[in-house]
Amino acid sequence: MYFGNGCNYHTDHHGGLLTVFQASADVKKIVAEIVNAVPEFAGRMDQFSIRESEHVANARAAVHGGNRYILYSEDFLENFKQNSLTREAAYSLFAHEIGHHILEHDLGTDNDVLRREQELEADHYSGRVMARLGKSPQEALAGIQTLGNSGGSLSHPNPDARKAKIDAGYREERTRMLPSNQPSVTQSPPQSGLILGQPTPSTPINPTPNPVVTAPQSFVPPPPTGFGKYNIGLDERSFKHNRWNLIETAKAEIDDEKVRIVFRVPDSQLRFLRICILSSVESIGPGQNMTGTTYGTGSNLRLPDGKGELVWNYLLEGFSQEAVTQKDLLRVVVYDERELPHDPKFGGWAGSSLTIATGLGAFVYGLTEIQEGNSLYERYEQIRDPEDIVYTTAPIESRQQRYDNANRHYKNGQYWAIGGGLVALAGGVWLYDKFRMKETVKRDFCLLGHQLEWEPLVAANQYSEAGLRIWF
Repeated sequence: MYFGNGCNYHTDHHGGLLTVFQASADVKKIVAEIVNAVPEFAGRMDQFSIRESEHVANARAAVHGGNRYILYSEDFLENFKQNSLTREAAYSLFAHEIGHHILEHDLGTDNDVLRREQELEADHYSGRVMARLGKSPQEALAGIQTLGNSGGSLSHPNPDARKAKIDAGYREERTRMLPSNQPSVTQSPPQSGLILGQPTPSTPINPTPNPVVTAPQSFVPPPPTGFGKYNIGLDERSFKHNRWNLIETAKAEIDDEKVRIVFRVPDSQLRFLRICILSSVESIGPGQNMTGTTYGTGSNLRLPDGKGELVWNYLLEGFSQEAVTQKDLLRVVVYDERELPHDPKFGGWAGSSLTIATGLGAFVYGLTEIQEGNSLYERYEQIRDPEDIVYTTAPIESRQQRYDNANRHYKNGQYWAIGGGLVALAGGVWLYDKFRMKETVKRDFCLLGHQLEWEPLVAANQYSEAGLRIWF
């Protein structure tokens, strides 16, 4: 692809023919963190595409055919992983280049005055991002101090001006996040919360035309107060170590009163689902029935388009934002009602144990065969005279036969030992899987619909509804 315009962090070179490749999952995750950091710009990943190119020094904002791109170097990404300084510098640099697109800058302009203004605006945005990501003032300046300290140019202001702009963006954003700037909450949590039914047209599952649904993200420390919206991490064990969980992608965000989780499962017109949000801390989080403020949960639910949403108003239930944003606190699971998590059956335990015992038996037998071969070979080495009585008395076995016999025992022993070891290893993996199944059931089993429960129901939507829900 030929790029005739763009922005590098501190150089004027921006054009040329480049070979580009699809971006890695790591880079997409980093870019998603940056884009979603500043509340009013969250969810704008669809404004640009991300591509890897070996012809880019580090990262570059560019335009091709009217479409916006972020280009980056794989070598730059590897350097990014080396230590904390390069990591923060890379975040700052990526934030700067992404800022050009988020702020809709004209990257093809020949007006040097406008270009320098755009550079400072992108620096200001990067400072805001670093503040929202919980970085220190020094870390916010790591990019300009590491990569952009080579003096000004026609297109780029001098480093001191850029540092001042980054610092200003950082400090302004920190000020916005102070408790004194938060809306006051004077109402006390009600004794029984609200429970909503399936989302109505006024509360669509996907409020944006092209929602950004990413893989479960790692935990990012929240700002001090929780002003605005930002992403929080879900417990990845529910996705990586739960064979029954149907969720393909999920994203969670939190604001001053609620947690919103958007997820996707394989499309199914006929499948009945059990959907739950769970907490790793018994005293924090919605109950098993999601009583009060979570909607889209329960048994025998259907998601024909594969998209779902959970909303938990933690403020109404009396929890603080700090408590709700604990690392790995929340998990979301979607199960097929016909295939719920279950403990390993007896056959699994017996089969894996028998496989291990068989493999170990074969392994021990192989060792004895190897030992027998070594013993015969030692006699062969010690007694070299083919007419020795050892070879001429019954059972008659010539010296060559003794050597061949030793080889046979030794090779058979190797086969049995290696084969037995592999069988025992397979049995061990099978047994470990049984323990992991048991742990999954203990950690992520959702009891919705497994017992008779009575629950008062009040729905707050465009109509006023009251009733009684019975769980069987």
